[in-house]
Parts: sequence; C-alpha cells; structure tokens
Amino acid sequence: MSNSKSLMFYYFEKITIYLIIFLFVGTGVSKVLNFNTFIDTLNKSPFIPDHFITGVGVAVPVIEFSLVILLIINKTTYLGVSLSFLLMSLFTCYTFFLFNYSPYLPCSCGGIINSLSWKQHIWINLLISLMLLILCLKMPKKSI
Repeated sequence: MSNSKSLMFYYFEKITIYLIIFLFVGTGVSKVLNFNTFIDTLNKSPFIPDHFITGVGVAVPVIEFSLVILLIINKTTYLGVSLSFLLMSLFTCYTFFLFNYSPYLPCSCGGIINSLSWKQHIWINLLISLMLLILCLKMPKKSI
C-alpha cells in the first residue's frame, strides 16, 4: 500500500473512532442524565416488551460507555470497532422499523441527533455503520 493510501486510512480510522467515541459519550451521558425521559421514550416503543424496558434503559448507556473504553484502549480497539458496528447496525435496524412501522416515533438519542429528521437519522446511522464496517474489514486485527 502506498504511503498516501496508508496515511489516508490512518486519518479515516482516527476520525471514525473519535466520531464514535463522541457519539457514544454524548448519547450515553444524555440517556443517563435524562434517565426517566429515556425510560418513558422506551415505554412508547412498540418493539420493546414492557418487562425489558428498564433493562434496556440501563444496558444501552452501559454498552455505549463500555464500547468507548474498548475504543480508547489500543489493544481492544478492533474489538471496540467490531462491537460498535454491531450496535450501530442494531440501532439502524431499530430506527428503520420505527420509522416504517410505528405510529409513534420515540427518540432519546440526545445531542445533535435529536435535531435530525427520521430520514436523516437513518442515513447518518447507515453512514456511521458503513464507516465502521470499512474499519472492521481493513483494520489490522490487533485485538480480540
């Protein structure tokens, strides 16, 4: 691989990882600080059974913060990227199903994401998922 391609991928990798860290810290903090609102929003989701609401409400920010830690630690970055891809893919599918099949569109992502339309939300999720997929396929598997 040429130096310019290596350098370009290096910057792509760093920008993507920092973007995911910023995204997960921002949305995770928002969910924790507004936990009751987050739970109320989850209660309105037609796809999450009532008995799972609190568990999902606790698990999502914990998973987001855990992924941030994996992304920061050099030896676990690849694992963090892979699991972030999985989580973003799940978020994207969930958002798609809400947009297309739910009479109510709950969103408690927090931050700038809340200001997006649902179509924009789906497109952003798809873009981030694609960026993470590219990293999964191209990154050296330094960890696991």
